[in-house]
Amino acid sequence: MKQVLRKGFKDIVVEEVPDPMVAPHHVLIRPHYSLISSGTETASIHQDGVLKEVADNPSHLKKVLDVMKVAGPLRTLTEVKAKFSEYAVLGYSGAGVVVDKHETVTDLEIGDRVAYGGEGTGHGETILAGRNLVAKVADSVGFEHALLTTLAASLSTRCGPQT
Repeated sequence: MKQVLRKGFKDIVVEEVPDPMVAPHHVLIRPHYSLISSGTETASIHQDGVLKEVADNPSHLKKVLDVMKVAGPLRTLTEVKAKFSEYAVLGYSGAGVVVDKHETVTDLEIGDRVAYGGEGTGHGETILAGRNLVAKVADSVGFEHALLTTLAASLSTRCGPQT
């Protein structure tokens, strides 16, 4: 299947990857829509995004220094450089139809319309999502609206209760 991935910190690519396999407490979803969040998903491909991440989270730099004390500078440098060529799944919100489910999932059926979210659910032809990150969608709600569920939930927790 095709999957949108970030390669290293600079490139966004579409690659052929193995189909996900259903796992305990998970469902497989065929997305109709997925949300591409240009700010969140492209921030890490810009050099200033990497520098900002380190500046905002100095613990990352501390981790590198701690590894360097144990592994030495050459091995640490090799590991850091490897991070720049790793692949990462992009995407965290979408909507589609359940196409398979693990037997531990008893409250969803194949064919159910759902919204899904969570880091790593991604933009792909088939999505593996944990049951606790999936919500049924009413027939009256279009997939193009349901895909915003994760984003809306995130915003509501940041904004707090409305008065």
